[in-house]
Parts: sequence; structure tokens; C-alpha cells
Amino acid sequence: MFIYLSKKIAIPNGVHLRCASWNATEGWIACGGDEGMLKVLKLESATVKGGQQGGNLSMNQTLEGHKGSVVVADWNPRHDKLTTSDQNGLIIVWMLHKGMWFEEMINNRNKSVVRDMRWSKDGEKICIAYEDGHVIVGGAGGKRLWGKDLPLTLSLCEWSPDGRFVLFGTASGQVLLYDSSGHPIAETRVVANEGVGASPLVAIDWHPGAPQVVDDRGGAAPTLAVCFASGNVQLMRGARDDAPLVLRTGLRASHARWNAAGTHLAVAGVHVSSDGRDVNAVHFYTPLGSLACSLRVPGAKINAMCWEASGTRVALAVDSFVYFANIAPDYKWGYFGNTLVYAPEPITSETEERGASALERSSRVVFWDSTRLDATRVKDVKRLIMIRAAGERCVLVAHGDTPGTYALTLCDAIGSPVASKTTEVEPRAAAMTSTHVVVASHSVVFLWRYRGGGGTDDETRTFHVDSDARDGSFGDASSYGASNDPVTAVAASEKTLLVARKSGAMTKFGLPGFASEGRLATKCRARVLALNCKGTKIAAIDASGTLSVFDVPPKSSENAAAKPVPVKATFQKKDAWDVRWSDDDEHALAAMEKTKMVVYRGAEPEQPVVSSAHICAFRDLTVRAVALDEIMRAGSADSFKPRREHVFDRDTFALRDARRMLAEAADASEAFRFAERGGGHPRLWRLLAEHALERHDLTLADKAFVRCSDYHGIQFVKRLKRLESETARRGEIAAYFAKFDDAEKIFLDADRADLAVELRKNVGDWFSVEKLVQNVPNAGDDDTLHAAWRHIGDYFADRRRWDQAAAFYLKTRDPSRIEKLAECFYALEDFEALRGLIEEVPDGNREVLRSLARKFVGVGLCAPAVSAYVRAGDVKAAVDACVSLSRWDRAVALAEQHDFRQIEGLLSKYAAHLLDTKRHVDAVDLFTKAGKHLESANVLRSLAEEAAARKNQAVRAKKLYVLAALEAAAHRRATARGAKTLSSERVDPGTATKVSALDGLTALDDSGHTYFREEQSTGKTKNAPPGERTFDAWRAAEAFHFWVLAQRQLYENRFEYARRTASVCTRFEDFLNPADIYSLLAIASYYSRHYGTCSRAFAKLESLPVNENENGASAYADLATEIFTRHAPRDPGGRPNSDAELAEPFSSSFPGGGGSAKNVCVASGRRIGAADAARTCATCERRSIEGELRGRETCPL
Repeated sequence: MFIYLSKKIAIPNGVHLRCASWNATEGWIACGGDEGMLKVLKLESATVKGGQQGGNLSMNQTLEGHKGSVVVADWNPRHDKLTTSDQNGLIIVWMLHKGMWFEEMINNRNKSVVRDMRWSKDGEKICIAYEDGHVIVGGAGGKRLWGKDLPLTLSLCEWSPDGRFVLFGTASGQVLLYDSSGHPIAETRVVANEGVGASPLVAIDWHPGAPQVVDDRGGAAPTLAVCFASGNVQLMRGARDDAPLVLRTGLRASHARWNAAGTHLAVAGVHVSSDGRDVNAVHFYTPLGSLACSLRVPGAKINAMCWEASGTRVALAVDSFVYFANIAPDYKWGYFGNTLVYAPEPITSETEERGASALERSSRVVFWDSTRLDATRVKDVKRLIMIRAAGERCVLVAHGDTPGTYALTLCDAIGSPVASKTTEVEPRAAAMTSTHVVVASHSVVFLWRYRGGGGTDDETRTFHVDSDARDGSFGDASSYGASNDPVTAVAASEKTLLVARKSGAMTKFGLPGFASEGRLATKCRARVLALNCKGTKIAAIDASGTLSVFDVPPKSSENAAAKPVPVKATFQKKDAWDVRWSDDDEHALAAMEKTKMVVYRGAEPEQPVVSSAHICAFRDLTVRAVALDEIMRAGSADSFKPRREHVFDRDTFALRDARRMLAEAADASEAFRFAERGGGHPRLWRLLAEHALERHDLTLADKAFVRCSDYHGIQFVKRLKRLESETARRGEIAAYFAKFDDAEKIFLDADRADLAVELRKNVGDWFSVEKLVQNVPNAGDDDTLHAAWRHIGDYFADRRRWDQAAAFYLKTRDPSRIEKLAECFYALEDFEALRGLIEEVPDGNREVLRSLARKFVGVGLCAPAVSAYVRAGDVKAAVDACVSLSRWDRAVALAEQHDFRQIEGLLSKYAAHLLDTKRHVDAVDLFTKAGKHLESANVLRSLAEEAAARKNQAVRAKKLYVLAALEAAAHRRATARGAKTLSSERVDPGTATKVSALDGLTALDDSGHTYFREEQSTGKTKNAPPGERTFDAWRAAEAFHFWVLAQRQLYENRFEYARRTASVCTRFEDFLNPADIYSLLAIASYYSRHYGTCSRAFAKLESLPVNENENGASAYADLATEIFTRHAPRDPGGRPNSDAELAEPFSSSFPGGGGSAKNVCVASGRRIGAADAARTCATCERRSIEGELRGRETCPL
């Protein structure tokens, strides 16, 4: 960062200024002073090339209305209003009308003086603080919101960024926090006054914060500045920060203000010079308290200070003058190739930025190809520190994810990461070459030779600046403490690394060996450091802006000794803030001095150019600069869409003079002699060669190309000499200068359409080739046209305009068009068109077919993938595709069709893996898709048994048993179909008998649905095969169905239904816990007043074995005694049960005890009588009474 005074405006009649305020949106400057003087100034908004703002006044209006000295002025930028107050307490609100300022409102309390007044950040409220403690808060329309008398002597006020709080400063140095309604909250702890006595407040400024600035722990940076006349400044993260930072500026402070972005705090005041004189100065600090730079200001006292919204200028009211100081900020940017990479200043007023934590805040880094208008890419980088660029790469230096670490990310021209490193060296200075990245803290240097930068692998070295490294070897950097002579800057060229220290000492290292080549002693504390292209000269800029150039002594053994070699500056210049050496001339450098760009050759300067742009490149006698002030301005429209005029080239005097001389030269010899006198720079010879080509002087062009070592130019001249046609020669020269349209016209006028087509081919303009072939006779054949269509398709495909690319690929007959069409259709998700390409692939082109198949597999389309693989003759890949897409049925069929025996083993291994990893549901899905229904049923049965054992998953157990039964039925149907197929073939009698028997055993209804059909008149059902009679999944599902049904009926207070259904459950003691069954039956019977059934259930519970009875027989006996002493064990309408009745099993009421309950309604648990109309399920063959179905069409089971 560098600051310098750029303009001074005198106030008429020598009136002393008392206040100043700069409008943030329109740039108006209000200046108030003695004798009621109030002016509104505005500097012209026009900018000159390079971004330097004009300095002439476009507005200079005197506002009349105050009689006493104007002491306070504040803008409301949202409503374009100016509020001022004088020493008599008169407050005037000014408004703009037709380009002139007029009074809008006036207020005079006539009791006290206004000490301060501030508009809230949103411009909706104003706080006015009087000296006697009276406070008024009003709205933008003039309405008074509230007023209050505080028992304080007020001197300052300030709104919080969100407008919810107000800070008041008192004459005694107190800082008090109130809410926006005037209620006191707390007194802010003031530590800056401790040890210096009570010092009056001079400024309070509260900024929303700079999201890109974080402290060493990753926390948010301070946003509130409280400045005292003693020069101490208290920096806080809020009004109630218990650990503030304290700056001891050494000034007798008078003012302090944040810039608009919150990245710098300016503190103005007076300090005592070494000779005892009072000197005005402004110190600029970062939010973390580091001194960035200082500015000395002439005059007796700085009475007011304000920032421009862009943060690049400061206005200072000194005596009867307004001084303007320009600021060259330390932007985060770099330039390599044709790419500008930069991080614009964020807009800190956004709510999401304020709400984000410091660790989440990120900088948006823009990569812009300056040769193309729309070629910008944005990359988010968390907690960015700096950017450096060189060669074909840039490096983004940022805080790491772990506190105390820092990330170096190497990126290409579009922002894609290429490589990265993490280091614990805090980046205070950095440099980059095409092979190395250098990062330095105050004491340690980290060197990274990245891959592709001169080595096959990444190499890193870390060394302490106080260590000895004559042979390129270093000790452990951690063994050294903090250096007493810290690093201030580093610079690097392809073969040299230079490290500058605070004392002025500089250490030179050789690259890539990294051995020390000597130490230099200078009197310059370098802030900016640069090496020329050969490492023979050093340019350094110190904190005061003095540019010094040093000659590097030649390498010798003495230079590597510990004693530094004193060197003196060959020349010096003041007020410099940027410098860059030429990439191809060791004696030329370009420097920025205030608002001028100056090119030096040796110590001789050229004519300066007015500009404040930043130098990004210097080669071929041309300086390229970028107007970063315009691009980087927070909230600017150009921040993410820079314009081409933001980057401009400035030719050196030698190049400009050469062009002039060539234009005026009478003959070739004079031009040749001028190029020799110009120092023999390759750019001058190339300019002479181009000039000779334009004049068709091939001999001179050949000599000039030889002098600038341009091999391609030499070959071009030779080719021109071989051309016999003058027309062809003129066309080639026009094409050499990229005047392709002119060259084409020359060829066409000479009836050489073939040369025009060849020209367009060579430059890759296939659109023009297509146009020429179609419209100009004899311009080309069909092969040329098809090649043009193919290249045009490639053009659209490279830009991902797939529909247009496919249209041109369809026109061409190029053999590779199928593969390219496949890419287009795949990107367009036109899978039908992609499927149609399978048959168009020529026989034998298996790779294309495999590529098509892989695309289909990627989107889950099995059938076309199989077709492509089979046509390619790769059956194994087709089977693998089916397996990867879980189409095991198709995989099995495909394996059987092509005799692929490995599928069964693969299926078994995969199923075993699923079962071992407890992925039973996936295993069921696998078996089902592969047609292994019996295995699927077994897995479902095991899952159902696990659910049944948990007792609280009865519904899940029922569903799993139903699924197992359905899978078993599917297995029987598949077996039956196989048996029928076998019986239709010629088999031996024994096999036929087995098949007939199996067919009879597995004859089932093949409908496969759970919809009802009318009950057959016979009412009979077919039996299951004997091998499956040991476990009936339907019966298990039936058990849990009735169990759940009985409990649901019980909770619905349908006690009689619950008793009947619980009685049905007694048939399923092989699936349900008997204790649970008879407990449920006892409860249902008790509530349905069937005390006889209840008594029989208790008797059954008491007779259960111990391992089946959790509560014990005594507990049941006690409960039974309590119940049946009050109720006789008798069912309704009956007599008391005898001992024989009590012993009668419940299953006696239902025929076929121990079997299923097929004569019981599965919808209600009722017994189906002869008179009941019932339906039978076509799948499970269970029956339901139609009246109990209540309109449902599916089986309740």
C-alpha cells in the first residue's frame, strides 16, 4: 500500500475548515468552516487511461444558511441529503433540486451545541447528540422518533452497522451502549486509556466488517474503532468485546475513520519529529493493527478527514485547504500469459456476508482471459491472503483448514487446481517464477519447486533466514527462534532468489540448487523487490516510496562469506509504488510514480504517461498495464465483467520512434541503420521485418528475421520467394498479418479459389471453407465439404453445443462420425437416437460398440447395452452389464443362451456376500430377479422369524411370511412349467411318471394376483407338495394375521370379535408364544364377560411349562383368584364350567385342530357357516365373509 498527496484545493478568503464529509454514492464533498462557510464540491467523474480519476471540480456550490462555524456534516447517501450543524446549534437538512442544493428542514433547540450527528447505515434514522446530554433520533422524512436527556456530557455518537444500537461517547472518555429506542444496555470497557489518564474521545467509527480479513485464529477482525486524543486506538469486534486490540499510534490524534471496505483504518493527528517540530501525519492500519503506511501532511492541523467510497482517495481538511491523497492499495492479483487473476473487494453490506462466520467467508477469485470479453471464470477461495503469477500458472495463498497452516494452490488459466502444498510458514511475502513458488514469514522461507517447474516431482525446502546455506543445505528451521532482522520482501528470477531484510541486508541464492551466492548490504528497507531477467540488477521500493536500483556484484567465493558486501544505489526516484523489469531487456524497467508511468533504460527516463494503472507485463518494448482501481472497486459492475479497455499497452519511446522512422524512411538501408542504432532489440528487428514485408522487400525482411532469430519468419520469406505468382505472394503476406479477409479477396479475384480454401483450412476457419465450397465453383470437392462439416461439428462439440454439433456430424460421412454422434446424443440424453447408432457401426469396429454399451450401462439401460456388447462379440461384458444393473434374470438367460457357465458361480458368491453382510433385502431382490424363488423364500422366512422373535414386529413378520409364501408359489409355477416342457419331449417312462406326479403336485392357479374370485362350488383346495409340507408360509402369515387382528379388535373395544379371533390364535402355538396367546384370550374374554373362557385360559396359563411362562403360575393363580371371587367362571347364557369343560382344548371348537383355519373368516375371525356368502382368495386360498369385507377388493391376509 502506498499513499501520496495528489491535489490541493484552497478555500476562498482563507476561511479555516472545521468539518468534511464525502458522499458514498455520488462523490459530493461537504466542507464546513468558520463564519458559516459551507461548500459542496465534486471532482469530475471522468477518468483517464489507466484508471486515474480526474482532478477538476465539476461542482463548487456555496450553501448559505449558517451564521456560526459549521462544525458537523454528515451525508445520507440513500436519500441524497446533507445534514449540517453549526456552533449555535442550528441544524439544516439540505436537498438537491435541479443540480442545486437547497434547505429542506431547519431545527434549532437553542439550548446547547450539537457535538455529533450520524445517519444510520441504511439512511433511515439520524442520531443527534447535544453537549448537554440531550439526544434526538429522527427519521429520514423529518419525523422525530424519540428524544431523551442523558446525565452525560456528550461528545460523539455512532450507529451499529445493523442500526439496532447506538454508541455515545462522553467528554470524560466513557463509551456507552444504548439500543435504538434509547434504553441503556452497557458501558463499553475502555482499556486504551489505562496508564495514560483520562483522554478525551476524538472518534468512534463502527464498520460492518471486512469478510476477507480474519485474525490468526481464524476469527473475525475488529470492526469498531474508538480513538482517543492521546493517540491510543481501541479496536473491537463489537461494543462488548472483552479482549480488544490497542494501537499506540504515537500521534496526538484528531480523527479516525474506516474506509468503505473496512480493510484500513486511517488515524490523523500530529507527531513530534526528530527535530522537535509538530508534523501532521495520517497513519493507515489494517483491522488487525498492523501499520500499512504513513502520510505526512503540510499545514498547522488536520481538522477533518473522510474517505472516498472506492477507498482509493482520502480528503483532508487542513487550515483553509482541502488536500486529496491517492492510495495505491495492495490488491490481490496477478497476471500470466493473457490471464488476469484477481480477487475483487467484497460488498460487506450484504446480510449473508455479515452473518457468515469468519471461517466460512471466502473471496471470489476471477480468472479473465484479457483477449476475450466473455472469458471469465470465478473460483471461491476461503480466507485468501495473496495471489502471485508467473509463466503459465498462478498460486493462490490462503489460510489452511487447520489453524496455523497455509495452503498454496497452483492454478491454470481457467482456475483449475494443478497442484497444492500446505506449509506452516506464515505468508508475509511471496514471489513466483515459472518453476518455483517462494513464501516467507518474518523468519522462515519456504521454497516449492512444483511439478512441471523444472523437476519431475514436487520439491520443497524450508530454511531459517539466520541459518548458513552456502552449499544449499539447511538445518532445521524450527531450531531457530524469531529473527531480530525480519524478512520484508522476496523476489525471484529463473536462476536467482533474493531475500530482503529489515536492516537493508539482502541474501542472494541460486536456483534451482538453492546455494547462497552472497549477501548485500543496502540502506533500503525494501517493501517491493524486483530482479531483472538475468538477476544482475535489483529494484527496491521502501516504505516511503523511494525507488532504488542496485547492481548485483558478480558471484565469487568472497560473496558467499558471512560479511555482507556494501552496494550503493545507481539511481533513486521518489514517490514510486510499483516497478517491473523487462522480461527480455536487463537494463529496462517500468515504474509507477504517483500518477505517472515512467520507463527507464539504465538511469535515463522516457517521457512519462499519466496513469495510475498497475503494471502486469513488460516485454518486446511494450508495457502492459491494467486499471485495477476500476475493476477492484467494491460493488462495481466491472468487478466480475471487466472490459477490454481495462487492459492497455504502452509502447516505449524506442518502439514509438522506430515506427515513426520506418514510416518516414526513404529507403531500406536507412531503416536498417536505425534498427542497429536502436540497440538491436529483437522487437525492433521484427518491426523492420514486418515493415519490409508490407513493402514486399523480401531481401530486407530476410535480413531482419535473421537478426531477430525468427526461424519461422525466415522460412516464410523463403516460401514467398519460391512463389511465382505475385497475387499468391500478396495473399500470403496479407495472411501473415492476419488479414484473412483481404487475403481471401486477393485469391478469389485472381480466380484461385483453391488457395482461398487452403488459407481458411490453415487458420481453422471451417465455416468459411463450407461457404466457399458451396458457393464458389471449383473451390473444393465433396471430401473437403465433409471435412468442413466434421470440423464444424467439432467446433460446436468443444463448446458443448451438442444439438448443433450433431446436426453437422449427421451430414458428414467421416468414419469417426458414429463415435462423435454418440457423444452428442449422450450429452443430449437422446437415448433413442443413441440406440439407433448400434446398427450403424461397421462390422469389426468393436471399440465403438463397447463405448456405446458403456454409455448405456452408465444410465441404467440394460437392453441396448446388451445389444451393443453382443454385436461386439463380448458376451462376458454383456453378462457383467446385466449383473451391475441387477438384471439377473436377463443375465441368467443370456448366460444360458451363450453357454456362459460362470454366471451361477457368480450369482452364488454375490448372494453369499450379501447374506454375510446382513443385506438380506438385497439378497432377496437378487434371488427374485435371477428366478431363484425358493432361495428368496428361505431368506424371507429367516427375516420373518427374526421379526417374530422381537414380538413388537408382528405386522412385519406377517408381511415377510406372505412374501415368502408368494416366492414359494412362484417356485412351484416355474417348476410346473419346466415339467410341462419336459413332458412334451421324448422321455423315458420313469421320467414321464415323475413329471406327471410333479405336475399334479404343483398344479396351482397361475393368475399370480391377490384379487378375489368367486368360490368354487366344490370348496376344495389342492394340497401342497409333500416336500414343502414341513413349513407352510401361508399358515405362518395366517398366525400373525389373526394375532394382529385380535389385538386391533381389542383396542377398538370390539371385545367379542377379539375373543373369537384370540380363540383362533390357539391353533398356531407352533408360531406364536402360548403364554401370549392365552393371555390375550383371557383379556378379551374378561372384557367380553365370557368368564368361563377366561377361566379356561387361566388354567392353560397355569399349566404351561416354566420356560414358556415368564410370569410364573403363582402370578396367574393370584390374578385368577381375584377375578373369579367376584365373577363366576361362566360364559353368557351358560352354566358354570365343570372340570371337564375347563380341560377341553379350545381347538375342539374348530374342526381340524392343529391345522389352518380355512373355515374362519380372515377379515373378522368369525367361523364361516353354511349360510354365509364367502369368497376365496385366488392366491392364499383363505376365505372371507363378504359382509365382513366392507367393500374391499383385496385379501385381508
